[in-house]
Amino acid sequence: MKRVLVLALALVLTLTTGIAAMAAIEAPGETCIDWEWGIGWDDPFYEFGFLNIDSPVADADGIWHLWGTYYQNDFTFAQVLFGENNDNSINALRGSYLFENNFFVGAEFVNDDSNDDSNDDSNGDYFRIAPGYRFSLGERSYAAVSVNFTDPDNGDSYTYLEGNVRYWFDNARIQGHLYIPFDSDYSFELLIHPSFKIQDNLIVGAILEYIEDETEEISVIGGCTWMPEKFVIDTILSFNYEHVDQTYFMVGGLYQLTDQFAFGANIDKLEDQDTQFAIKAKYALNDKANLKFKYDFETDDAGDAILLTYFSNF
Repeated sequence: MKRVLVLALALVLTLTTGIAAMAAIEAPGETCIDWEWGIGWDDPFYEFGFLNIDSPVADADGIWHLWGTYYQNDFTFAQVLFGENNDNSINALRGSYLFENNFFVGAEFVNDDSNDDSNDDSNGDYFRIAPGYRFSLGERSYAAVSVNFTDPDNGDSYTYLEGNVRYWFDNARIQGHLYIPFDSDYSFELLIHPSFKIQDNLIVGAILEYIEDETEEISVIGGCTWMPEKFVIDTILSFNYEHVDQTYFMVGGLYQLTDQFAFGANIDKLEDQDTQFAIKAKYALNDKANLKFKYDFETDDAGDAILLTYFSNF
């Protein structure tokens, strides 16, 4: 059952390099190539993007995603995705709406043909509906609680309680997420994500996740975003204990060549896999809109990938 939830989360995380905004149906964030850690909130935006992965690696040949996103706030948004994985289609529609009385309702529909003949409940068609209530804690800060009902085609339906918190201080932001399923061997999941502005041009952050099921899993992610004049430097270091037992690191940078154009590169390494290199670029069309490009070079463990997006605030 947990893997069905992971499928839903993966649709979001595939589209963003940072953590998604905390909400019952996870709110999409901007596809960022120029920073990993921040303390600000997302202004309303819309985005269109395309991701293509081409690799001889098994189950990673002929993967593409095309999506569009409308985001007003963490509880009012819509996102549609079309894609293909090895000649099998995957489509998704996700959204949420916040009413004036602070009640909200979100829903997610996924059509995945890649495992129609499988008994594995981690794939296949499914939908999730998530009504809840948001408690205001100040300007854009909140605590929210929701009841999520999930019904996959390949597997039993189940219900879980979810709590989320987002709180801003003068120079910090803290997010929290609690997931408690009903009538399940899977106990709960707790995630805490603080970010701190240490200096005007330096932000440090961490993501701490604890999962309790048949065993226990702990994931720790840390890093910083440093923004000296005309540069943005990102670092990530993570470790997963128990289920994966792997370390991961990433160092990336972007240099502002002109007022409109920035160019940079990333290097990242997952334990027991080849080092991955990428180049990236960002072009500002005006004060609100930009184009982004990222290309990951192919390795023996992963295929080459091309990411293109158009982003604009409104």
